[in-house]
Amino acid sequence: MKRIGLFILSGFIAAGCALTAVAAEAEMEIPESVTMSAKGFEGYTPKKGDVTFNHASHMGIACQDCHHTVADTYTIQGCMSEGCHDSVANRAEPSSIYRAFHTTKDTKKSCVGCHRDLKRKGESDAPLTCNSCHVQ
Repeated sequence: MKRIGLFILSGFIAAGCALTAVAAEAEMEIPESVTMSAKGFEGYTPKKGDVTFNHASHMGIACQDCHHTVADTYTIQGCMSEGCHDSVANRAEPSSIYRAFHTTKDTKKSCVGCHRDLKRKGESDAPLTCNSCHVQ
């Protein structure tokens, strides 16, 4: 009887440790804002200025809507990270920096697409003009 009780207690302790580890991973520091710049890509000179993305005004959106690789990798990395949207050569490629932020065809993963969709629904005054996001 003591063995069964000890076995059950061990199970509860193991489950508690596992939940604590999951909770620790779930707590991550989210920067209030992030400056995105294509200036770091070799051989490329951006036509527009940097964009300061305000995380605080996007907290109602699920992280994986923009960071769409979270489900596969369980990590969040910047949009212009190597292997994600790191191409400046062809705007039509899925890995294109331009397409990731500007396409109107994907209202979930594109800034302009999402902003346009929200405006159409009358739910937001999100910026749509180039210079409202790109600072010279």
